[in-house]
Amino acid sequence: MSREGKAIAYLSSPIGDYALTKPVVKKGFPPKNFLVRMSAKTVEARKKAGVEFKPAEMRCVKTKTGARFCLFDYDKTRLEAMEMCRPVYEFKRIIETKRPPTIEECREKGKNDFLVVEIIEKK
Repeated sequence: MSREGKAIAYLSSPIGDYALTKPVVKKGFPPKNFLVRMSAKTVEARKKAGVEFKPAEMRCVKTKTGARFCLFDYDKTRLEAMEMCRPVYEFKRIIETKRPPTIEECREKGKNDFLVVEIIEKK
């Protein structure tokens, strides 16, 4: 299944390029958006297809776990997001090593995404 056209926006930030997903809806839980980190190959393919990457300013603070809580500002939108390890990678590492990876390990491998806690439209 192709993922093209599944993003609300494509952002270029100081820590990488991300796709803002449409809300993921699961029964019993509120809808949530994600900022999914894109590989250099995917970014290049999207740019060749004419997709615009919006520059995003960001500010982050590190939590006790080492994960970052960040504010992404682009156009007139602010995203409040919490860094997390990509679930598929996390479960793979648990199966292989019997322990979950640290957020730093996920970051080194480029397997870190962000859970969008809130989207604020500025006026």
